[in-house]
Amino acid sequence: MGRPRTVIVASAQTCRNPKTMDDYSPQDPARMMAGALQLAAKSLPGASILGELGGLACVEPFSWGYDDLAATVGQLAGANPKAEHFWLPAGGNSPQDHLHNLVEAIGEGRLKSAALIGGEALHALTQAFKTGVMPDWPPQPDGHDPLRGQPPFTSELETRHGLTVPYQTFALYENGLRAHHKRTFSEQIVHAAKLLSRNSRVAAANPFAWFRTAWTVDQIARATPDNRMIAYPYPKRMNAFAEVDQAAALIVMSAEEAEARGLSDRAVHILGGAGSTDAWFVSERRDYHSSPGMTVAINEALKAAACTGQDVDVFDLYSCFPCAVEIAHEALELDIDGVRPLTTTGGLAYFGGPGNSYTVHSLASAYDQIRREEAETALVTGLGMSMSKLAATVLSNAPDRIEAASGRTQSGLDIPTTGFPGLAETVEAPAKARIETYTVEYAKDGRPDKAILILRLEDGRRTLANAADLASLEPELMASEPIGRQGTVTSEGGDEGQSGVNRFAFG
Repeated sequence: MGRPRTVIVASAQTCRNPKTMDDYSPQDPARMMAGALQLAAKSLPGASILGELGGLACVEPFSWGYDDLAATVGQLAGANPKAEHFWLPAGGNSPQDHLHNLVEAIGEGRLKSAALIGGEALHALTQAFKTGVMPDWPPQPDGHDPLRGQPPFTSELETRHGLTVPYQTFALYENGLRAHHKRTFSEQIVHAAKLLSRNSRVAAANPFAWFRTAWTVDQIARATPDNRMIAYPYPKRMNAFAEVDQAAALIVMSAEEAEARGLSDRAVHILGGAGSTDAWFVSERRDYHSSPGMTVAINEALKAAACTGQDVDVFDLYSCFPCAVEIAHEALELDIDGVRPLTTTGGLAYFGGPGNSYTVHSLASAYDQIRREEAETALVTGLGMSMSKLAATVLSNAPDRIEAASGRTQSGLDIPTTGFPGLAETVEAPAKARIETYTVEYAKDGRPDKAILILRLEDGRRTLANAADLASLEPELMASEPIGRQGTVTSEGGDEGQSGVNRFAFG
């Protein structure tokens, strides 16, 4: 007899948007998560399963900290106090890594059932900061760090040059994709906007979405006062929107347990899944138009599921920024054909991007669509940090696919860092260098605020730089394709014992 197969038997989602709720009150993430778990349990027939859950996997929220998140959620929900608690560092991949770990625990016979829960309350917290009235939430532990357990988001070299947040790092990829595919500026922006416009139409029909507006391609692509440019080429509507109050939960168990409980008709099988870790820092990647980690995660998940991308009916390709969708689709070796959905929810820009827990929602939505017979097979992808951590999961209720799949899941697959050209932490300036990719960040008034460039020196190594003269460089970066053009790097010395900042100019 083989390893027990794992199935999802229940899901629940909540969206606490004050614009659509008559009785809105700010709830902390743990209470929202407990509420979602209770809703999932109530959807099952018979006696409540909460007191019998063998495991609780809670996704780390950004908005609030807890001494023991799983214990807090479990107590609020009335779950089994003896349930095993699962914890992982933050990241948009972490729900799927959690799910894959639960699959392994069930396959090993350690657990019969478990729950995956995520929630975020950044809208409530943002409003509290704006009004100065903090909600009555549980006290946070001293020194709580939601990013604990992993390296910093960016390296010292990247931080020194102002590369510190996701919209900058993903913009580097978006421009890299444009140059790689030899698209014009407008062609790349329209290409990205078409992907996201499709997502917005899904969000418009989703009752759990934060924004329920079907934006046109032009409304997404065109920079306007209410869609200002954030970091080129991303206006506001191309960015994940994190200030949401959303929660979701899944209940999983072995197929045998589901059958014993009379839940087989609700079961959707986890056919396979994989998680990988790529080169951590953006400056150390092979290139800026692909993700070896995403390719490995998708390929391993599909291999375990005994299917290909062509066999998938519906996707949820993690869409924090358009380039993540395009890179995942290229890893699948599929054309973006405009037929099969690229999101089950509406995507992070329009459905909402609840911190680390978005893919709990996309998995829940995929489960719901399969149960409603809108699809047989779904593929969900996730990523953490700046495509540093990747994940893919395949779900289905098709008997032939269930029979062929291994149900295997893996986490933490390392990717060989082939193709990395080496890094020059300091530059003997002046030196010649060509632009490998770049972005320009803009202030709220629309003026350029900062240029961040990734450069290749003549010896082949890579380094970072800012503009020597932003007022003159920014127009040149927007006039014609600058990637591949050569210029000169100079260095501004730092304080004693510290490295300086590189400055780039054409010529």
